[in-house]
Amino acid sequence: MTINLALASGMAEHPLFGVSLLIVACITLYGVSLCWHERFGPIITLRYGQRLVVSISSYRVAQELLDKRGVIYSSRPRFIMASERMTNNMNLAIIPYNKRWQNHNRIAASLLDAGAVKRYAPLQDLESSRCLFDLLHSNDFSKILARYAASTVLTLGYGIHLSRSDCNEPEELERINAHPFEALGSMYCRLVELFPVVDRAPYVLAPWKWLAAHAQRETTALHMKHLAVGMSASAWNWVHEAKASKLGQLMPDEELAYLIGTLQLAGFEAILTVTRLLVKAIVLHPECAERAQEELDHVVGSNRLPRMEDQNRLPYIHAMINEAMRWQPPTPFAIPH
Repeated sequence: MTINLALASGMAEHPLFGVSLLIVACITLYGVSLCWHERFGPIITLRYGQRLVVSISSYRVAQELLDKRGVIYSSRPRFIMASERMTNNMNLAIIPYNKRWQNHNRIAASLLDAGAVKRYAPLQDLESSRCLFDLLHSNDFSKILARYAASTVLTLGYGIHLSRSDCNEPEELERINAHPFEALGSMYCRLVELFPVVDRAPYVLAPWKWLAAHAQRETTALHMKHLAVGMSASAWNWVHEAKASKLGQLMPDEELAYLIGTLQLAGFEAILTVTRLLVKAIVLHPECAERAQEELDHVVGSNRLPRMEDQNRLPYIHAMINEAMRWQPPTPFAIPH
């Protein structure tokens, strides 16, 4: 039996390109989407090239579909450039729900569950103290925050501690992280995602394939280099932990390198983005910093630095962090499901 269900309302579309031309012409897709949702409601549909897209502006609806019915709706669509060509379909964040995703997710969950995160508190306290010391002795805030973010995730992943702010590792991580966004900004790459048939063009006539091949070589080289360091390190790290698991033992080295490397890149970007946003928020709203200082003085006092176990007793500072991410989310649309 066939059941035909009507889709939600949406914009009038070009018969070939859908709303692609409108989106490309707009300054901000975020603002345009808000206008569409105000006009058509919390669920709208549109055709983006050859893809049918459902956009949701309601938290309640999104939670119902992506959380409670995640088995149906939480997979990823096909990403020709960012996944297939740039990362060999091994980036956990953007591969579809399949056996590989299940294996990667099980290992990642064991490294990032609540119990594991508590064990990382001493490292976070150490890196935070070092970051504060550096901020008091230098005005190069950008490099200091980048070192802090990179050293935290690299120590966990591979046992690589960064002792200097002028090291090269943060720049390497930022460069690799930038590849997918460079692809999104390329006219050729957007065309491929809109119309996948274009990807059948011969290599010599496909500049997007040259860009993707370069990104893939750089990404693989960095992940494999870090994997080798992690495997040879004497200290505990994520590579050792993953290798000791049954799934990790069966996983090829390159795939394991991408799994740990993906966690590194995501963690680095998240820590760096949130700390930068907090600095920006404090500069623009110094009264918030004053209130946060009052809370610190009351809860922690002046004889020691705050520690991870103080977090639950610092509700205002916790709210500042959440508000900074809500105020200017680094990825307003997240990654499509």
